[in-house]
Parts: sequence; structure tokens; C-alpha cells
Amino acid sequence: MNLDDIIEYDEEGTNLDFKMEEYNKKNYVSLIKDISSMANAVNSEVKRIVIGIKQRPGEDKEYIGVAKLTDQAILENIIQENIEPNINFKYYPYKFKNITLGIIEIYDNFDKPYMMRKDYSTLKKGDIWIRKGSRQSRVTREDLDKMFDFRKKAAFDNKITIGFGKELKKEFHISKVNVPRDTFPSEIRKKELEVLIKKIDERFGIVDEAENKDLSSLISTDLTKLQLFGEYRDSDKSIRIGYDRFSFPIYKNKEEILNIIKNLKESL
Repeated sequence: MNLDDIIEYDEEGTNLDFKMEEYNKKNYVSLIKDISSMANAVNSEVKRIVIGIKQRPGEDKEYIGVAKLTDQAILENIIQENIEPNINFKYYPYKFKNITLGIIEIYDNFDKPYMMRKDYSTLKKGDIWIRKGSRQSRVTREDLDKMFDFRKKAAFDNKITIGFGKELKKEFHISKVNVPRDTFPSEIRKKELEVLIKKIDERFGIVDEAENKDLSSLISTDLTKLQLFGEYRDSDKSIRIGYDRFSFPIYKNKEEILNIIKNLKESL
């Protein structure tokens, strides 16, 4: 519904109020109560005070208009000096049926409750007002509970947009895909390590059977096969499994490789 329709067809309620005249020094108490009570209303919709309309219960609206609007800065000073925390609102002229109305829009006020910062006329420090329907009243404990619950739910409202693609589409359909277990990174690495264990068994198995033999005699039988940093390290029956950042080989024995396999799911 556009603003014209709201002004013409809507009745006063939690989010809408009509005033015949602008606020001035004589009725700044009403200004403070009206704006703070609307800001404390427990919903996230924009609230409006439309100035320049006379309406009595059961009668049609009378469109009077406003000759000249007060500067918004004056209203802001009154509100921000007397209410904490700060309330977001704006005041602007609006053309309607060949007259000018004043519109106060109260919006994005999630830091409820808004209360009196200090004494002002009949209003006392700590006073809290809330608008319910077309009336305003002092806040109750139940109202405070609802406000704090509202704050928790609205903490991220309108702050984060989640979507997909350049246009941030809200709906995105994903087809279920069955991924074979043997394609998991952990399974692939496990197979690689199992091959290394098999190679260790093939190379050093004969040494296990010949416990009384001198390992050095076995190595010396084929010195032509020895290389600096070769695939195997006979001193601790280990095999090269990769390289460090300095390009030096990393060796692990059978027990160490089995331990790596055991912890693959946590490390990958």
C-alpha cells in the first residue's frame, strides 16, 4: 500500500497516528512520548505520524495541511537530548490532495527499550512509553520481555543477505549426488600409504626373519643401489613419504604410517 492510500484509508493504530497541528514548545512532551512510544512498539514496520489531518472517532478525516514545516533538526534535538538510545526518524513534507502534510517516519529502531534520559517537564528519567493500537501507555514487565525477545530475533534482520550467483537468488536447488567413498581424499591417501607399507614389508621383511644377521652386511651386498636420500632409510626401516619445505625427504616407518592412517579423517 502506498502512502496516499495509508493516509486516506487507514485508521490510527500501532504504526499510524494523525495530528492536526505541528509540535511546538508547548507540546514537546507529547512529541517525546509519541515518538518514543512508537519506537518501542514491538514490530519492525515503519511507524508514521501524519501532521495536518484532523480526525475524531466515528468522523471522516479533515485534511488541513501544514503551512510551513519545522526544521527536522529542531525535533531531533528535543528527542536526542531527552531519549536514550538514539531514535531513527525523519520529518519531511508530503503533497496530498493539493495540500502539504508533515510526515514523521520512525524506522529501524531495534535497540529497544527507548527511555527518558533525564527529567523533562512532567516526564521523569527512566520513563518508558509504548504504543499499542491507537493509545500509548507505560511499559510493563511483559512489554520489556517482548522487547528483549524482539531485539534477539532482529539482531541480524536486514543486515545480512544470503544468496547465490550475481543476483543473490534466494532459491537454489541442488541435486543429490552420491559420492563414492573411494573418492574421498582420506580414502585416496589411505591407499597411497598402504602401498608404502607393502613396500616396507617387501624390503625389510627379510631382515625380520634374519634377526641374528648384521643389517650392515645386507646393505653392503648391493652398494650400487644405495643413493643419498633414496626411497628407503635402512637404519630405521622407513620409507620416503614426501618432502619438507626445504626439499628434504620425510621418512616414516611402518608403525608411524599406520598411525597416520588411523588419524586421516581428522587431518584431511
